[in-house]
Amino acid sequence: MATVTLSPTLTPVLERVSPGSQGIDETCLARLYARIEAHITAGWYPGAAIAMARHGKLVATRSFGVARLATASTPAVPATDQSCGCSTRKRNRSRRVPSGLS
Repeated sequence: MATVTLSPTLTPVLERVSPGSQGIDETCLARLYARIEAHITAGWYPGAAIAMARHGKLVATRSFGVARLATASTPAVPATDQSCGCSTRKRNRSRRVPSGLS
């Protein structure tokens, strides 16, 4: 496998704007968030992360629950933009790519 290093100067692909500016009803968005939280509380799944775009603009991102469940030796990790990979902060990381795909 080859190793590919991603650029440390990552920039967001989509411009972040308010939901209302793209015609998204924020009351409906709040209901969606409440439903996801209710599902997590009911035990349907431990966590979730969503991203919503409209007309090429990012209107909502949010993380819920835990990103990793607790084990005997490790506590649960709360879901955050960083733990779910939703962050647009600059990063420098390497990713392994199967040979023949690089």
